[in-house]
Amino acid sequence: MAAGLRPVPTLPVGYTPQTTDHRAFILWPTKKLDYSRRYIVAMRNLRDATGTPLPPSDGFRAFRDGIPTSDPDIENRRELYEACIRIVSSIS
Repeated sequence: MAAGLRPVPTLPVGYTPQTTDHRAFILWPTKKLDYSRRYIVAMRNLRDATGTPLPPSDGFRAFRDGIPTSDPDIENRRELYEACIRIVSSIS
């Protein structure tokens, strides 16, 4: 991952089913991405339909705040995600 790169312009496309508990947010790049590279997508200040801030997941908080867990899925990914968080923090 190269730090300091700005995001690739994207066009968000939302799929809106009948209920709000199964919505997805999809990013479609406007140009072909290099398959040999890793890309980071970061979103901040997310809110629900009523404007209430969405709290981060427990897993993300563990990475962001350096909170140790006993969850092997989190701990096995810690190094990668903490590196991603450092990169995003350094350019935004």
